[in-house]
Amino acid sequence: MSPHHCAPPFLPTSLVGKVERNRTVRAHKLLELWGYLLTRPEPEDVEEIRTATGATLGLATRQSFHLYVRALAELEMVVILESTSGAPRKLYSGAFPRTLSELDRTMLRSWTATLPCRPCRGEVQLRLTGGCPADAADHRALPPLPVSARELLSGLDGLYEPRVRAIWAEMLSIDEDYSLFQILGLARNSMPISSSQTVGRYLRGMRKAGLIRSSDYLHGTGKVYQGCFPRAVTDEDYLRLQPWLRTLPQERARVVLHRWSTRPRPGVPITT
Repeated sequence: MSPHHCAPPFLPTSLVGKVERNRTVRAHKLLELWGYLLTRPEPEDVEEIRTATGATLGLATRQSFHLYVRALAELEMVVILESTSGAPRKLYSGAFPRTLSELDRTMLRSWTATLPCRPCRGEVQLRLTGGCPADAADHRALPPLPVSARELLSGLDGLYEPRVRAIWAEMLSIDEDYSLFQILGLARNSMPISSSQTVGRYLRGMRKAGLIRSSDYLHGTGKVYQGCFPRAVTDEDYLRLQPWLRTLPQERARVVLHRWSTRPRPGVPITT
């Protein structure tokens, strides 16, 4: 059963009046579309959304879809991205508005628990908690990205920041080298990423931002990856990490501290 065949999510209480005043959309269809977008691991364009939900929602034309997507955007229930690959197009990703109350969050957590597939539940939880991966028993928050890395990643197409933070948190706090397929296994367990192509795209972007480094396997049979701090990381970036560091088990915190103390410095070549 696909997510949009389930009961739709609850409408946040702060948005009830705005939705009731909008005469161009029906509330139940708006919520079904929102529920679908919240569970998607990657942003989608209008045609992809129409293909997946058109029969269910009964929105037969592009114009009708645009009405609903526009309404979601006005309510901060969707993020609109510009694709930089191929022909220019808009991509849409489900989001939670900033005005959520604690009651709203409780009700939306209850809805999340009813979703039939684990990756869908993980995707919604990732967004609802501001980036906390599903089933992450050992830490309840994720590290904020260094400013330089965040600015660079914002210019790359198709990378969802909470997922970048989730991958970086794991790789930065464990003293191991990861192969692509080990990272894919990690992603499947704690983040809704299901393909090596998607993981590879994230690794390329994170390497460009200086959040991970790669080296060759012994005998050059492939690459392994390790979390690190970018060269342009600042003391202010490190101070912002402190709340996250305090949530880590002691062993993981030691790994992060070691990587901070051995971080690459501007003008100094990396030797590892």
